[in-house]
Amino acid sequence: MIADVVYALLLLFAATLGELLLDSIGLSLPLIGLLCFYLAIAQGRWTGLGAAVLGGAALDFLLAREQPVSVLLFIFIVVLAELWLRKMENPEAAVLLCIPGALIPLIAWLPWAIPAWDPAKPWFDSLVDSLVSALVASICSAVLLPVVVLALDYFGSRLELSLFSTAKERLAGAK
Repeated sequence: MIADVVYALLLLFAATLGELLLDSIGLSLPLIGLLCFYLAIAQGRWTGLGAAVLGGAALDFLLAREQPVSVLLFIFIVVLAELWLRKMENPEAAVLLCIPGALIPLIAWLPWAIPAWDPAKPWFDSLVDSLVSALVASICSAVLLPVVVLALDYFGSRLELSLFSTAKERLAGAK
């Protein structure tokens, strides 16, 4: 139990640092959102919610956002993970993980795209810029989520922690 929490906190630190570094060079990739999705399925919704609150608050604080809504957006990602686990027959299938992988950037990033529109530019240019950024982030995240799940499950199995791939069995055993 304590090992799961320490592992989750270390992963959250790494995801926050990675997202800040990517944001500093102009790339928007919701690494914390991907981690919240993984933790909500692998270790349970409470761990996912804890990661969403801590990661969202840290991200908003470190990026000095005026409207700190990342916590709420990451909570929606945890809800998506819970629905994914309960509704899918095989939630760990790599091809199917591309679907929530593509949705996570839209949940985590799209609310920030609307205020980022530049009033000095024509509205169509701002709309195209925002949609292209969202599309690139969705494609990257759709490819990245299965890789993240495979990598974190590999390390988690070596450390004998709760795994994404065994979440469906744990859910069935809890009923």
